[in-house]
Amino acid sequence: MNNKIAILYTTFLRDELMKKTMDSILSNWNNDYILLIGDQNPTEDKRNKLKALSNAGYNIEYIELPFDCGLSAARNALVKRAFELGIEFCLLTADSISFDEKYNLEPVMSFLRASDKRAIVGFELNNRISWEYDMELIPGKYFYLSIPKRSSLIENGLPFQPCDICRNIFLAKTSVLHEVQWDEQFKLLEHEDFAHRIKQAGYLVFYTDKILFDYILYKPSIYNYYRKHTSPYMKLLKKKYNITGWVQYEQVRNTKPPIINTMGV
Repeated sequence: MNNKIAILYTTFLRDELMKKTMDSILSNWNNDYILLIGDQNPTEDKRNKLKALSNAGYNIEYIELPFDCGLSAARNALVKRAFELGIEFCLLTADSISFDEKYNLEPVMSFLRASDKRAIVGFELNNRISWEYDMELIPGKYFYLSIPKRSSLIENGLPFQPCDICRNIFLAKTSVLHEVQWDEQFKLLEHEDFAHRIKQAGYLVFYTDKILFDYILYKPSIYNYYRKHTSPYMKLLKKKYNITGWVQYEQVRNTKPPIINTMGV
């Protein structure tokens, strides 16, 4: 197995968007990649199209998941497959994220390999609110997010800002994601829970703004029907951590990002 990076690509009820972002990945394909697609709404048509792409030389696996199993379960299934295949790194992405170029991730992989504790490097995501913070659980209250104050590290020609949480576009060691899995109780609102447990396990998270991806806003009505009901998961989060709120900020950054590259919705 020559692949160094498993692209963890989750999709659910946005087939038009899936085509657009899949095309962006294939247009910027790297032979280091294996593309693992976790689909919570698998169809025969997608199965056949992806099989044709595999036959054309792209290293793709289509993993059919239970309908609406949730983001956490979908990601864990993809990490499990990457771990089984012995892939060293995972690039977490989704059907809403477009690749802009043929990325050179060797400097990031080298950075992560330099320490057993280095686990995740987050990337810039155009058109999406910044979420690169330090994070502290305030007992009985909420997660407190503060602007990172630790000095950036300059290695392999890139800046790496230490932080506790980043957006859901990142490169990570497969072994760490296999150890600290997403809590599958959370179909939604899994982000802070996962980042907190990564930190509690003693692993380090970083962010670099020198590698950019694009977020595409597209939320058709059928997708919104399943993804707008966050209240059960907010209750679960509060119960799990014995808190009364969700997050509080030292400072809110980029609260109104420009929305471009939409799908007409």
